[in-house]
Amino acid sequence: MKLLWKSLIKRIIFLVLFTPIHLVATLMMVQRFFFNPRNSGTIETVFKYLTFVFTLPVIYPCMRIDPDGERLPEWFQAFSFFLNSFVWALLILLLFIIVKRLYARGGKPAAVAGPDNN
Repeated sequence: MKLLWKSLIKRIIFLVLFTPIHLVATLMMVQRFFFNPRNSGTIETVFKYLTFVFTLPVIYPCMRIDPDGERLPEWFQAFSFFLNSFVWALLILLLFIIVKRLYARGGKPAAVAGPDNN
């Protein structure tokens, strides 16, 4: 039972730490994407794709539905950045849990498995 609480506390700490860091990074990337006069070059192209990936679960679909900001309520537009970061945190936490369970069963993921030396 004590191990369960430790695991739960670690997951909550991860969510509490990851969500604001991702939120600030997303805000900075979106601000640079929309308010940067130079939008050409290799670095800017990579940056555009990275911004797209960071905004994928929630923000980008909202921007496609409501590009001018008149359909969705303002509270939802502001809350969507937090919700986007929280979804990312949950997805990464789920990925960690899946990988941990794979290792607990004794199996190795294909990317880590090496050739057998028998």
